Amino acid sequence: MTFKQKTLLMICLMVVLFGISCKSNSTDKARNDSAMLTTKDTNNTTINENISNIEKEDTLYSLIGTIDEVKKLIKKTNSKSSNQKVSIIISKKPDSGFAYYWMQVGIDDATRFQPVYNFYIDPKSYAMHYYDTANDSIITLVQWRKLRGW
Repeated sequence: MTFKQKTLLMICLMVVLFGISCKSNSTDKARNDSAMLTTKDTNNTTINENISNIEKEDTLYSLIGTIDEVKKLIKKTNSKSSNQKVSIIISKKPDSGFAYYWMQVGIDDATRFQPVYNFYIDPKSYAMHYYDTANDSIITLVQWRKLRGW
């Protein structure tokens, strides 16, 4: 083997070992994250959450991405402007006084986020609803589409 071949082989080995090391660290982190999600209820029985918060939020974003109106907004915004993009944010998470994830879909540019659609998602069933801000009411997507004439 020439010196160049040996050097190339060493670099390849270092890259492979570095990749294995990074994968090992991320697996350990995932195990630690799962361990942190184990909680106790009032009877001190252990409750293992099957879906981590990150996975749940990924599911929420995916669900919002399946809505036809959101797809059309993305297509329309991408074709019109290069400095604007469609963003999805979680405005509020469920707590003792609020039963849903409040997801907003809007136009994002360098200076601000302008909400276009407001959706409420049930954290248990993943049922999606539209939040009608004008009437301060929660309606189904079917009702929302009928109101819009779709």
